[in-house]
Amino acid sequence: MEQAQTLTVADGMVVSLDYVLTVDGQVFDSSEGMAPLEYVHGAGTIIPGLENALTGMAVGESKIVQVPAEEAYGPYDPNALASLDRGQFPPEYPIQVGSTLRVRNEHGQVFNARISGFDEREVYLDLNHPLAGKDLQFHARIAGVRPATEAEQATGRVGGSCSGCGSADNCSGGCG
Repeated sequence: MEQAQTLTVADGMVVSLDYVLTVDGQVFDSSEGMAPLEYVHGAGTIIPGLENALTGMAVGESKIVQVPAEEAYGPYDPNALASLDRGQFPPEYPIQVGSTLRVRNEHGQVFNARISGFDEREVYLDLNHPLAGKDLQFHARIAGVRPATEAEQATGRVGGSCSGCGSADNCSGGCG
């Protein structure tokens, strides 16, 4: 009888990943109690340092992955700050330090931003990812591996579409 081939993490495979993300010694995020994170390996939808470290792993394998900031969300950019006139916000909008919102620049690009401060005239925004400049540690376990469908390979997304974000234009509006 022929033995079944063990699938390993490689480009073009859908990977189911259980993980615990630790930043500065504190658990920041985890798949515990939820379905594993699923992604198409090689599509660039997860941070490069983690994706590279998972290559070649088999179902059931675990490892601790140290990802330096440069291979995660990059260095903190002190120039990625902006301010908006407070009048651009509806009067009932709850302006609070730490709140996140999506903003669009003059070219139509959508960015996630955090309110870093405000005064009576302006709202100050930080456009850096919250983990920019941080080294990350993942305890990663491969929960499953399967070949991606043609649609998944074409879009780089599990399921082959962006229907989960509600975007009708194949994610070009800033999904994810």
